[in-house]
Amino acid sequence: MSPTGEAIQVLHVDDDPDFADIAATFLEREGDGFVVETATSAAAALDRLAALDIDCIVSDYDMPEMDGLEFLAAVRDDHPDLPFVLFTGKGSEEIASQAISAGVTDYIQKEVGTGQYAVLANRIRNAVTQYRSRRELETSQQRLSLFVEQSPLGVLEYNSDFEIVGLNEAGEEILGYSEAELRGETWTKLVTETSYENADEVTSALAEAEAEAEGGYHSIDEIVRKDGERIVCEW
Repeated sequence: MSPTGEAIQVLHVDDDPDFADIAATFLEREGDGFVVETATSAAAALDRLAALDIDCIVSDYDMPEMDGLEFLAAVRDDHPDLPFVLFTGKGSEEIASQAISAGVTDYIQKEVGTGQYAVLANRIRNAVTQYRSRRELETSQQRLSLFVEQSPLGVLEYNSDFEIVGLNEAGEEILGYSEAELRGETWTKLVTETSYENADEVTSALAEAEAEAEGGYHSIDEIVRKDGERIVCEW
């Protein structure tokens, strides 16, 4: 089971149907919450991948028609970040190097005995946890970007050095500058001398809070628009 409690959908691809079934059984036994689908060819696996919500692919290397690296390349065309573990009995430094260059997530050599499945299950779980975390972060960032774009409030975005990296449409109307004109500038471009001390205190506090992953401050400052008009903004 993943840390979030969600089941992990694994697609195991091996041209030996008996081994594929045995591996699926041991993986589901070792991996709490694993659901393992099997396919005996890369072509069949691509069909499964198109129809199912797969979290991780585990594939053999030495398969007819399309080997594991060719299969990986086909997967990467549509799923550039999907965890892909090459689980093969035909191992060599050359294959491992090619797999890493092709974007494989992990490379494990088949061994005799069932202990290998505990290792494989752990590698799958770690890869899926990282994959889901990245997707959640991307989704959160997309939602934040959409909020910023559509917000009726002016939104000014800084990087960790407090250089301006973004300004939404409402902010452009308030300040009179375009985003391009302010990108790379700091708050000193906008704040009048009377509000310098206050703005400096707030940015210093935010810099300290960032290191602790917390913070939020309210500030009222005098701002100079591009046209020279002085306005009071609540931040």
